Amino acid sequence: MRLTSLILGLFLLVSLPAAAQVAPSAQAGLLGADALLPRLEKGGLIIVMRHQRAAMAGHWDDFSKPWTDCSAQRNLSTAGYAGATETGQAFRTLEIPFGEVLASPLCRTMETARLIFGKARAEETIGHITDVRGRSEAMASRDLSALVGALKPGASNDVIVTHGGNILAAYGVLLSEGDMLFFAQGTNGPALIGRAAAPDFDLLANGRLISRQAGK
Repeated sequence: MRLTSLILGLFLLVSLPAAAQVAPSAQAGLLGADALLPRLEKGGLIIVMRHQRAAMAGHWDDFSKPWTDCSAQRNLSTAGYAGATETGQAFRTLEIPFGEVLASPLCRTMETARLIFGKARAEETIGHITDVRGRSEAMASRDLSALVGALKPGASNDVIVTHGGNILAAYGVLLSEGDMLFFAQGTNGPALIGRAAAPDFDLLANGRLISRQAGK
């Protein structure tokens, strides 16, 4: 079963149709963390995040087991746990408001969400793309896109924490672990406006702390 998951995961990365493979130039013009910050402080954005760094503990995910069985999954590494904790502190320092936080039911996505945002609600439709219970590239793309379109963040920011394969299928962007995409709802649905890595916000938070100290 673990070998099957490995093969499916590798197949996903090499066999995406040309329409789903977005060249780096197609992402030109996306806002970075510094430009996104004023909008995040006001709320109204949707964040789609890949879980933080996961350990390779000698095996791949065994999707024949329940999603709650962390012993059958790749879980957050020590670095991933620390990174998520640091990002959570950075968001609190920056006083960014968060509303709904949805996560894939797997342990590494739920833990990433809880460490950063202090809460998480499991959402099966954004479960891992190679889950043997019937997930597929087309389903993952449709379900993630539909969930982003359904969120109405208002004065806070809503968050989805999922997997790299799901994000790649839906938006043609392969994120590193911990990276995020940012969407704004418009009259024609959600529009991708930004991309950032978690450490970008750590740097912004450190800068704000330095400014506060200097102002005392």
